[in-house]
Amino acid sequence: MTVFVVCLSFVIMAGCTRHNGDIGDLFGEWRLERLTADGQETELYDDSSDGPLLYTWAFQGNIIRINTIYAHNRVFDCFGTWMRDDDLLELCFIYHDNSQGTDYLYNPPEAMCFSPDGVTRLHIDRLTGKKMEVSYTSADGVEYRYYLTHPH
Repeated sequence: MTVFVVCLSFVIMAGCTRHNGDIGDLFGEWRLERLTADGQETELYDDSSDGPLLYTWAFQGNIIRINTIYAHNRVFDCFGTWMRDDDLLELCFIYHDNSQGTDYLYNPPEAMCFSPDGVTRLHIDRLTGKKMEVSYTSADGVEYRYYLTHPH
């Protein structure tokens, strides 16, 4: 019986909810609360029935998923990869799947204002357990600042 309890304890403690290892502060789903362009609010969310209700960024392993959530539980997923080096967060959306007709899964929403070359290098201005602020300056000189919250 003791061997069984020890083995069961080992199995329970070896379980992992973060596949591919611990990625630290970024793990999980973040809500994009607002986005500014040169300090001016952009219109992320509108009151129309067709517009997005919420954008979320979810990090796991080296994958980022951006969800666009619409009324009636309609969700548009977009996938890319991410890499972090100190205060630099690089989001990469250069992947394609033309053979399956699902190339749209790798194109982030236009509302994100990411770099058109598919690689956006964001500076991490603030990162706590519940809040993240990241920014980058586009090729045309516009500074975009993203304000995200971690609801969990």
